[in-house]
Amino acid sequence: MKPSDTISFEDFVTYIERRDEIEFSYQGHDFFIEPCKGYMDRFAVYDCLDPKHCVLLGEGDRDAILDCVLIDGLTLRQNYAEFEIDCVL
Repeated sequence: MKPSDTISFEDFVTYIERRDEIEFSYQGHDFFIEPCKGYMDRFAVYDCLDPKHCVLLGEGDRDAILDCVLIDGLTLRQNYAEFEIDCVL
């Protein structure tokens, strides 16, 4: 499902702030955001192209995650409509 059809960017940011885990993708390439244990305002984003070996792409506060370059120069803040939200836990 495309985020523009289901979840607004503002709602997506709220999910991050609520410390939800979020699975999303870009053209079949999977990514994952999770809160960092022991920190209330720190999150990590992973590249999960190989689900058995996810690679940390970035870690930081909400803004750092939204501005982290994920693939092909795309960031969630600037290119949100290009990503598909697969699951919010």
